[in-house]
Amino acid sequence: MTEELIMQDMTLDDLEGVTSSPGIEIEQFEGKMIPVEKVTVMVTMSKYGVDGKTVEAGKELFMPVMKIETAPVTKNINSEGEEYEIRASELFSLKVKDKTYAELVKDLGKSDSDFEADKEKALTIAKNMIKEKKIGWSTHEKGALFKFLKKMKVAHPKDLIGRNVLIITRAGGGDSVFLGYVKE
Repeated sequence: MTEELIMQDMTLDDLEGVTSSPGIEIEQFEGKMIPVEKVTVMVTMSKYGVDGKTVEAGKELFMPVMKIETAPVTKNINSEGEEYEIRASELFSLKVKDKTYAELVKDLGKSDSDFEADKEKALTIAKNMIKEKKIGWSTHEKGALFKFLKKMKVAHPKDLIGRNVLIITRAGGGDSVFLGYVKE
């Protein structure tokens, strides 16, 4: 058992309280209107394979997404004493044009393993696919980014820059809270 391994050479008496920063109460930003400042494409780990089906644990893939971020709402200091900005952001999946992601990957002579552990390799593949106009955002009426663009009354994600979004908070794992914005 994991508990036995952790406690193997110690007792609870060995643990002490530690001082930590209280962090920032990001809930104070909920309901504020903040302009979009950045629209970027990145790759992030996904629990879905190139065929859109859930993959087994440890086989997650790096897949291309669009990240839309607001201007900073505040700044904080990390444990190394470095200042960093806090922004609201949302990720939107990118889609393959006219075929499934699995078909495109097969056409490129790639496999799931090309997207597994190598973030840089996956990013290069995604960049090339975007340049070749093989992936983009879904224009289906139920597509998340399509609905957000329609709500914001813009035709292209680049047109979001400077437009205000309504900030909300989202629960993360444990006690974590993240800033996002109303998408629909």
